[in-house]
Amino acid sequence: MIEIKINVPKEITFLAGNGLGRDICEKQIAPILIGEKKLIIEIPEHVKGVSIGFVQGLKHGLMEYDENIEVSFKANDKRLEQKLMKDYNF
Repeated sequence: MIEIKINVPKEITFLAGNGLGRDICEKQIAPILIGEKKLIIEIPEHVKGVSIGFVQGLKHGLMEYDENIEVSFKANDKRLEQKLMKDYNF
């Protein structure tokens, strides 16, 4: 299992867009995943919300890496964690 905290500028408090999700996956997550089967994606504390498009972009990138990877999320707000999982499993 590996835990990866994504890096986004402090002025960005809402993550939106399929393209952004894919970009973060490609540049910040996939290069570190080599051989991992379980992944925890940590959302920075200053991020207060995410769109389903962003989460689906992350998922698309991860599925290109490994269709069977087990993904969970960590955030400072439990409601945000629940939304992330709901959107990921949509």
